[in-house]
Amino acid sequence: HAFRGIGFRPYSPVHLNVEAEASGLVLRWVRRARIEADGWDLPDIPLGEDLEEYRVRVLSNGDVLREVTVTTSQWIYTDAMQIEDSGSGPLEFEVAQVSSRFGPGPAARTTVTL
Repeated sequence: HAFRGIGFRPYSPVHLNVEAEASGLVLRWVRRARIEADGWDLPDIPLGEDLEEYRVRVLSNGDVLREVTVTTSQWIYTDAMQIEDSGSGPLEFEVAQVSSRFGPGPAARTTVTL
């Protein structure tokens, strides 16, 4: 049996939230980590990766309208992007933390009806 390195797979982000603001739909989330993340004495858990990176996807009816990579735990889906993507029906947002050792981990998901 070949070892697939699942122990290096990043956890999915938590507390994925979408808020409508003047700049557009603002997605925010909280990262989780596998490495040295058990301490309660720090304001944030250690990253446990070489870089902080997330894959954000916007989907409509199962079709990927937009995919971006970001380096912070928030992203703005601007009004201009929404017009350009012109999705119909509810929008689904997926956010996955990306590991340099493993690739994208499982995604946190939420759906927004516009």
